Amino acid sequence: MDLTLESSSFYIPSHFLFWKPGGTPWVEPDGLAWRLDPGTDLVLNAHFMPIGTPQQAKPSIGLYFTDRPPDRFPMLIELQNDEALDIPAGARDFVVSDSFLLPVDADVLAVYPHAHYLGRLLEGYATLPGGRREWLIRIPDWDPKWQAVYHYRKPVFLPRGTIISMRYHYDNSSANPRNPNSPPRRVEGGNQSTDEMAHLWLQLLPRGTPEERIEIQFALLQHRVEKYSNDFPSRLALGTLMLGKFNPAGAVTPLEQAVHIEPKQEEARRYLGMALDSIGRSREAIEQFRIAVTLKPGDVQAHYSFARSLAKTGKLDEALEQFNAVLALDPSLKTAVRDRDLALQQLREREAH
Repeated sequence: MDLTLESSSFYIPSHFLFWKPGGTPWVEPDGLAWRLDPGTDLVLNAHFMPIGTPQQAKPSIGLYFTDRPPDRFPMLIELQNDEALDIPAGARDFVVSDSFLLPVDADVLAVYPHAHYLGRLLEGYATLPGGRREWLIRIPDWDPKWQAVYHYRKPVFLPRGTIISMRYHYDNSSANPRNPNSPPRRVEGGNQSTDEMAHLWLQLLPRGTPEERIEIQFALLQHRVEKYSNDFPSRLALGTLMLGKFNPAGAVTPLEQAVHIEPKQEEARRYLGMALDSIGRSREAIEQFRIAVTLKPGDVQAHYSFARSLAKTGKLDEALEQFNAVLALDPSLKTAVRDRDLALQQLREREAH
């Protein structure tokens, strides 16, 4: 049920946009409207079951607007551990878990558990700083038909330092009436309905400032990077977030890891170059920018960052070539005109001496 869009554009999901046949409509309370900014791409991720004959799908989406802007800003967080899903045939109680330390005070507004046909006991709970357990959801006999967003009648308050946990039990034996395989076979994590998933989504509303959403997202990204050795999107997002928080030295490691995982991904190269350039490692930064503009010749920002780094290190001839490449792509970029003219003036002064 996941669709990962690999991009450094930092966006924190805030509302459950989920529906299945038979689902009931949900109207957000006042002040919790979903803000949709200009230029936002809406992606419909639809799942269908085959019935043996060709069919035509005509999905439609309805957007309902309000004249009251949001003044409360929730966010969605996900606990999941699909990589741990490798369920042997016949296993009656295979357990997968994940936990996350909440860095701020927050209220839980809604919960969405997700597993496939082998899921049996699904548990989501919070361990408060004093050690008391607060149940968030517990389904002792899971049926995929029940998957839905469950809204709490009253928000569940979780103080800073709470550990949020998911613990899912799977039954891959012939005793499970929903097991799609007869006889049972080994099942791993994946997107097909005959694969398995272990996801727990929560809608949180931080009690402090809206900026606390960034703090939670930062902690989530760190958690994913520690958990998954080849998670490129999380490393890219963590690196760009650290750059945005004016911590280029901290951004270098996750961005280097992202480049190692996806060496042909231009954005990761560009942001790594920016981080290296900010901490004075100009020679390495230039190499990253050089690769970035080769991978994506039409990227204005990559050419511009490359040009400025070259100018900073005194490579004025090559810098002018890159400034001209920037202006060929975007003649209206006034800062590039200014920087190009400055580099040209410096080159003339050097030649005059």
